[in-house]
Amino acid sequence: KGHKPNGYQRSYDTFLPVVASDRRQASFVFAKRAEITAANQGGTESELDKQIKLPYSKEEYLYRYARTYMAYRDFDALPVAREVRQSTFVLTGRKDIQSSVEHSEAISGSIPGSKTFIDDKGDHYEFCRAGSLTLEEIGSYLAKAA
Repeated sequence: KGHKPNGYQRSYDTFLPVVASDRRQASFVFAKRAEITAANQGGTESELDKQIKLPYSKEEYLYRYARTYMAYRDFDALPVAREVRQSTFVLTGRKDIQSSVEHSEAISGSIPGSKTFIDDKGDHYEFCRAGSLTLEEIGSYLAKAA
């Protein structure tokens, strides 16, 4: 709350309430999304792509994900973050379309003593990529904490 949503977040705030409204809508959206995905990919998809899409890989998963999203989309995380008392390392990236650096900094700023790392070339999945700067920073942070 109090921070401007990015385009990705605005699209979710439009898309997921429709999916969550009822199973008929979820079924319709799932079918259309599958058609568009198939047309765009031309039949090639990596295993990582399949895993990343897991919340949307089955109609029931998409519906449940949307219902869960509706349950917490108005949740204000900042007061909760202020109560965190453990060592915390907040990771973000300037290429992340799912969460802005501004949002990550707000959370980190609310957690007493937290450390923040911003990967200028990183996105939401940088911690999954072998050899990434984010993984190096995680390793360094954990080595210091040990």
